[in-house]
Amino acid sequence: MKIETIAIQGLNLTLWGLYCLAYVLIFSSNWNTTTPGLIAYTAICSIIGLVLCATAWQFALGPLVRRARSIDLTMGARLAGTAVALGLFHAFASVAIEPWIFGRPLGSFGRLMAMNFISFVFIYGLVFCFGVLLDLVRRDSDRRERLAMAESRASRAQLMALRLQINPHFVFNALNAVASLIALDRKNDAEEMVHRLSRFVRGVTDTSPHEFSELRAEIELAEEYLAVEAVRFQERLNVVVEAGADEADFLVPNFILQPLVENAVKHGVARNTSTTDVVIRAERRPAGLRLTVLDRCEDPSPVTTAAPGLGIGLANVRDRLRALYSDAAALVAGPTPHGFCVTLDLPEITREGAAR
Repeated sequence: MKIETIAIQGLNLTLWGLYCLAYVLIFSSNWNTTTPGLIAYTAICSIIGLVLCATAWQFALGPLVRRARSIDLTMGARLAGTAVALGLFHAFASVAIEPWIFGRPLGSFGRLMAMNFISFVFIYGLVFCFGVLLDLVRRDSDRRERLAMAESRASRAQLMALRLQINPHFVFNALNAVASLIALDRKNDAEEMVHRLSRFVRGVTDTSPHEFSELRAEIELAEEYLAVEAVRFQERLNVVVEAGADEADFLVPNFILQPLVENAVKHGVARNTSTTDVVIRAERRPAGLRLTVLDRCEDPSPVTTAAPGLGIGLANVRDRLRALYSDAAALVAGPTPHGFCVTLDLPEITREGAAR
């Protein structure tokens, strides 16, 4: 049985029980009646009302309200008409059984009819209004759930599109580097790069299906990528990872490091003839994690001046952060005296939240 039905019938039972109690307490001292007879009379009236109200809602009004596209004046008129019709029938039945229980009428027919009719219609109307209110709450809950599901699907579609923008990019760069090595007759280096690329692609395909993974997995993936690039740049590329065990367990978005280290190689290592450090640094903060990726060269060549603004990779990262965290995450990027630095401030997210 649905919780709405239980609530409605619970209110129905409560109201008719209160009616029976109040009727006995009020009229037992005003009328010259025996208390057992009055209790029997009010109990019968309450049972009739309970059965009529429960039956009308369960088999007629409830399905009608649930099927209706909206709760409008027409629906309100139907509910009010049903309450009036049931109240009229119930009032007539209650007056009709008085002589049978008490041996005589307790008052004038019109007065008793009016008094019972008002009481009964009030109870029927209250139960029906409560049922409509519960249905409106259910409709609002369903609407919110559908809206949240639609937003979640739209967000996942957006994140998937952003993620797919990254994947072909670094694979294309790696294959281009292999072609360059072959053209330079560096076949051994090209073969090693193909093997590293194979391990890297396997790591990509084995990534968690959720949008988040532990930082250690992202660092391992970035190190595989940098190992591929190290075949091409050799001593010109030096990788530095500064992350402890506590930071390594932090949940971050999948592939969040990839475009950052790729930019560091493209705009840092590739533009320098001397050794360039690609640094991946993670620091725990009270509000979450600060993740930094920078390229650093002590003796940069004149062409290392960073281009203004954010490139495609950084813009992609910023869009993903906005989609995943709204305004809770931040990205800051800019040149340094010896290269370029990108800093991400990420809020902490639970594993339950990451699995949704």
